Amino acid sequence: MSSKSSPEEVVPLTSLKRGSIAEVSRFDMTDRSTLRKLLSLGIVPGTKLRVIYTFPSYVIQLDSSQMVFDKELASSIKVKLVTD
Repeated sequence: MSSKSSPEEVVPLTSLKRGSIAEVSRFDMTDRSTLRKLLSLGIVPGTKLRVIYTFPSYVIQLDSSQMVFDKELASSIKVKLVTD
């Protein structure tokens, strides 16, 4: 058996490598203001994003916008890898 995650597996954004494309599945956070901020930025379940950098911060691209997250916030965004 392979240790690679399957396309349907939901994983934290922090587990993705640079260049990966993923679809947002859900958020694992209790801070409502942070959740509202993400939703207002257009980061909602079903949104596709690309990982631009993973160090020193997580930079993602959403359409033509790029956003920067710290590791704690990135780990609370759960995604499914897109393979197309």
